[in-house]
Amino acid sequence: MSREIPEDQTLMDIWATIPAEYSASPRLANTLQNAKVEIEEKDGVKILTFYVSNASQEKWVRENRLLSLEQSVQKKSGSARVRLEVATMETEAREVQPYTNEEKATALMQKNDGVRNLVKDFGLEA
Repeated sequence: MSREIPEDQTLMDIWATIPAEYSASPRLANTLQNAKVEIEEKDGVKILTFYVSNASQEKWVRENRLLSLEQSVQKKSGSARVRLEVATMETEAREVQPYTNEEKATALMQKNDGVRNLVKDFGLEA
């Protein structure tokens, strides 16, 4: 392996290919595909940090897949000077997804004036 440090764009291109390697594990593949990624250089090493949505995902990835993910990125980049980190996304950074029908309806009314007006017109407010 090379001692050269790969470019950020090269690492991003490599990262885009990683989820396909885990197609047999759809949840993991989806998590990797949708993960926010940040790259920084520190002490002569590129650190690619990807963010998962909760602490249990972070713990599972760290314990079960982080090493193999890092090795895959290193192999594809041809550089041993790449490290992977996994972290949990900040709560504020995540958009809250409505879950119940009531939450979905409220979210739809907040985003759409037409729906809000129909609710008023038909007297459907709670």
